[in-house]
Amino acid sequence: METSVLSSMAARQGISSPRLIGKASELERLVSVRGAGLALTGSARAALCLDLAAQALRIPLTTTSAARLSGLSPKVYASSRRSFETVLGQSSFPTLQELATRFGRVDVTRGAAALLLKYETSLTVVQAACVDLSQPLFLVAALATACRQQKVKVSRTQLLAVAGVRPAIFDRLCSQMDRVSPATIESPVDEMRQKLNKDTPGIDQVGESEGIASESEDVRKRSTGNKRGASLEQDYESWKRQILENAAKINEGGS
Repeated sequence: METSVLSSMAARQGISSPRLIGKASELERLVSVRGAGLALTGSARAALCLDLAAQALRIPLTTTSAARLSGLSPKVYASSRRSFETVLGQSSFPTLQELATRFGRVDVTRGAAALLLKYETSLTVVQAACVDLSQPLFLVAALATACRQQKVKVSRTQLLAVAGVRPAIFDRLCSQMDRVSPATIESPVDEMRQKLNKDTPGIDQVGESEGIASESEDVRKRSTGNKRGASLEQDYESWKRQILENAAKINEGGS
């Protein structure tokens, strides 16, 4: 495969890494030598090699984007990808972070990890001994459940292709993880919105504060008015008493 084909395909995804192009070319040569993917078109092989090269170098390139570039259906692409991984010796289990990057959902990684941990603690000792939670099935189920709880979209077809089980089994596992989760996992946007709401007084709080301030002002005005009235009344009584005393003195002098 010509390097220009790989470069052009990578450029369409906004990637211009020479390391990625070189790695993809190397993988394509190995695939050709080992006789894999002979029935695929050049574009399909290029997309698959770019996808696997990006995974090996930890360069962001989603499987959905690569599948779209390949011209294959999601199901055929997933099957061909697994074949290439086996031929190239890259069939080891991907990590949760790698799967999240592959599906373009790095934002749900933390939630998926929390779900996986909660699911693990819900297993009995016997179940935990028989289950390998590092298998793609459990990782993908955790990602799918976290995406649903955070109300973000992800390709179900691609998830099922990686999980490698029937839809009924996959859905059952997702339901189990959903039940053991402590609560609906919130997205980072929701968490930020809650923090802002907590730090910023709401309309009710502002109204209540304004009402308290207004009431305090009324009390202060009434108190000031009462004090002023009491002072005037006191001045009047003093003046009246002084007038009466002067009148009494005049009467006594006249006598």
